[in-house]
Amino acid sequence: LRLGEVDLAFFYGDAADADLQHLLLARVRVGIVIPARLAGGTGRLGWPEVAELPWIWAGNDSPFYTALLESLERRRLLPNLAVTASDEQIVRELVRDGQGVALMREDEARPLVEAAEARIWEEGWMTIPLSLAWLAKNGEKRPVRAVREAIRHLWQPPLGETQEKYWL
Repeated sequence: LRLGEVDLAFFYGDAADADLQHLLLARVRVGIVIPARLAGGTGRLGWPEVAELPWIWAGNDSPFYTALLESLERRRLLPNLAVTASDEQIVRELVRDGQGVALMREDEARPLVEAAEARIWEEGWMTIPLSLAWLAKNGEKRPVRAVREAIRHLWQPPLGETQEKYWL
């Protein structure tokens, strides 16, 4: 945005930069996903047991993982880092392959659960804001305003529906 390469950008997390404006689109549910081979039996796992499992960590200051790390640190735990991945698609494939536990968006995790390749740990849910941002100085430019309004319309839940969207 600041380099002028794009006019609008999606981002996860909170923004407090004075030169940016943003529109909250949704609160995205993310959960801790455990590959089937690491999930074991039906025994209940607590935070210490989950932290000890091998973890697939996402780099690039992911707000998902920042929130998770804060949650673990409050419990005086650290994840057992096994692999660092560069993006969500690689994380998904490593979980699918059974390489480790990861934090994933619900829409990415559900197909793995339905295919019996993983389970979502019930205690590991959190929500992260998904927003659309633009440079404040460009906010009233006609193309920026038009695209922003179209995106707002697409993400607006249908009348009477309260369930949030996680993807288009």
